[in-house]
Amino acid sequence: MSKRARDANTIFIRNIPPKTTRNALEDFFSEYGPVKKCSLISTQKCNANTTLYGFVKYVHGDDCDDAVTTLKRKGVTEESGLKGIIIEKADSAVKKNSKPVVATP
Repeated sequence: MSKRARDANTIFIRNIPPKTTRNALEDFFSEYGPVKKCSLISTQKCNANTTLYGFVKYVHGDDCDDAVTTLKRKGVTEESGLKGIIIEKADSAVKKNSKPVVATP
């Protein structure tokens, strides 16, 4: 299976709030289908601000598409604790003209 085919089931998430846990991220995205893997990556910048980004890989590609489409349409509520996240399919994140979905109402 090619890398591009594997990425078809994966969402890339940026601008994740600093206090977000991997479990919280997985729980949020599992509303759209079974999650195979969830990764949360933390980077610390020079000014001590922590930046989080992550990947959510679905078992089925259709669930990945549904999550991106639904979040683009309805946004992310404040109650989820993830307001302001930016999501895009991982396979499109590397395309030159990719436009990410800003998941806010």
